Amino acid sequence: TQYDYGAAPGQLGFASHATVKTAGDASFPPQGPEAFFATARGEVYVCDTANSRIAVFSPTGSLARTVPLPRGITANDLVADSTGLAVVYDELQQTLTQLGADGGVLASVRSETPFSSRGALRLVGNTVWLAGPDQQEVALALVQNGILKAPEHPARRQAPSPGLHARS
Repeated sequence: TQYDYGAAPGQLGFASHATVKTAGDASFPPQGPEAFFATARGEVYVCDTANSRIAVFSPTGSLARTVPLPRGITANDLVADSTGLAVVYDELQQTLTQLGADGGVLASVRSETPFSSRGALRLVGNTVWLAGPDQQEVALALVQNGILKAPEHPARRQAPSPGLHARS
């Protein structure tokens, strides 16, 4: 499936310093889809950052729905829980936010570990893990009874080697 750039349903946003002027700053970094997450059901969630939304595509590649991002939240990475709710990571605020289907904020958890750079955001079971620059993963949150919560005792572990991983 091919997707065009734009703001219409089924399109993904892309902005560059040629298309967006921020006080005449030519160093504006290009901005487009920053991350995606595939569910076990075959849905693909895309951080459509330039359009301030999450685009959810069906297993066949058609647009299933969009979830608007609340004002002030940037989706730099995301996972989806077992019920299909998006959990987005805002790198600037270092916050995980669980969004309802309408884009409303259901819960937020701020990272207790500041990251100067980061690796992958992953959902394993009901735990949301984020890899830091040292490739140690930190348990940022748990999804309990459908709601995102901070873990009582944040755990750390060595991240798996880079690449796609699955049970064999």
